[in-house]
Amino acid sequence: MRPYDSLRGDAAFARIRRRGRRIDAEHLAIVAASAPKGRRPRIAIVTPRGFGDAVHRNRARRRLQAALERIGLPGNPYDMIVTARESARTVEFPALCRDFGAAIARLDRKP
Repeated sequence: MRPYDSLRGDAAFARIRRRGRRIDAEHLAIVAASAPKGRRPRIAIVTPRGFGDAVHRNRARRRLQAALERIGLPGNPYDMIVTARESARTVEFPALCRDFGAAIARLDRKP
């Protein structure tokens, strides 16, 4: 079982985009806001339509999900929107994991 729930609903996306902190990385971008106490973090992994067809978008999404499983969640619970960049579907998987891990580590640092 995943250690997080799926982020769903326009209101939740709008809240995170409005109140969240943005972290840009080479292969992805994260917008994260603190999750309320006592609730599991919620995460959405999104891929823009500019990627091409559904096969390419789904490949990038699956690779980011696998990278998140490998590196784990940040120490503090966050609701996150993870947006894949086009390179996320073709870059070597260890490089994607390093990039994702470095972005998540930056979340716990003060801005």
